[in-house]
Amino acid sequence: WAEYLSAHEAALAARYATLELNGFPRWLHQLAMAKPAEVRAVMLGEILAEISNQGATDFKTLANVLHSKDGIASIVAPALLDDLEARVSMPVGALAQVLHVIVQGIPPHDVTRYVRLGIERFENASDVSAGVLYLAAVFSLDPRNATSALTAKLAALNAEEQAALLDRFLALTFGDSMFSNAFKSGDVPVDMLDQLVRLTFQTNGQAAARKRPADVIHRVDESD
Repeated sequence: WAEYLSAHEAALAARYATLELNGFPRWLHQLAMAKPAEVRAVMLGEILAEISNQGATDFKTLANVLHSKDGIASIVAPALLDDLEARVSMPVGALAQVLHVIVQGIPPHDVTRYVRLGIERFENASDVSAGVLYLAAVFSLDPRNATSALTAKLAALNAEEQAALLDRFLALTFGDSMFSNAFKSGDVPVDMLDQLVRLTFQTNGQAAARKRPADVIHRVDESD
């Protein structure tokens, strides 16, 4: 049925799909396969309106695209990457979901493009919480370059900053008991996992080390 719709009818149907309260309707998959351009235009328009709304904390259409199993992410991801490149800032709550959609739906020929952008944003971010999101998304696509960027950044931070950055990065890449929305990584090379384990022990050890005042005798214990 979807292939027999006009462009106007397909766009209208896509708009109705965004009004559903519990995610997208099942028929949206058929519509997206038959009329991808119309569905993309509607979804992108809704998403950009949501993330451009100052003070917004609820990004309904964006969240529905993220959790949809109908291939909508693949239709929207390239356009979201275009917007991300041109956009200076974005609410962190929206950024996390945008990056998840991009990672889910990015075509192979755009992977290098995002990796370059993500590492640049991570290195130059004034907001660590936003910067580490970019890097975690890079890690899911290119673990080696992400780990190299992380290692370089850690070297420029003090012990407490290192521990905070590394903990957040690991939660976003592998998940933890408090954070389940980790970026899904592909096959991570064993040497990268080994490097991350070593970084974790080294960084946490430095952060936990006691600061000893000079000219005072101290008893050595497990913290030393």
